[in-house]
Amino acid sequence: MYLLRKDYVCLRRNYNEINMDKEPKNSEILKAINDFSTSVDKRFDAVDERFEKIDERFEKIDERFEKIDERLNSMDKRMAHIETDVSEIRKTYVDPQEFEDLVARVKYLEIRMGVESGK
Repeated sequence: MYLLRKDYVCLRRNYNEINMDKEPKNSEILKAINDFSTSVDKRFDAVDERFEKIDERFEKIDERFEKIDERLNSMDKRMAHIETDVSEIRKTYVDPQEFEDLVARVKYLEIRMGVESGK
């Protein structure tokens, strides 16, 4: 908005510089309008260039997010596999204290029955 205001002030200044004693010539007014429109076009071109650069940045960011999504999907699959493995381990897991207790009981029974240990 400031840029357009600045251009308007320049246009106004150019108009005022035209000899006010005489009726301004159409060619002078057209030249001032043409200069103004050229200036506005240049500024819009600059804005377009900025938007193109921003679009390029967003495309790079989109590519990064796609790579992150792929990695997260891979990690989800690995986690599911690990969860399945842990579940299977829990099914067959024996607490070390319980195991020691069972070994002692078996040893006691072997002694009572007169059977030699397999170890």
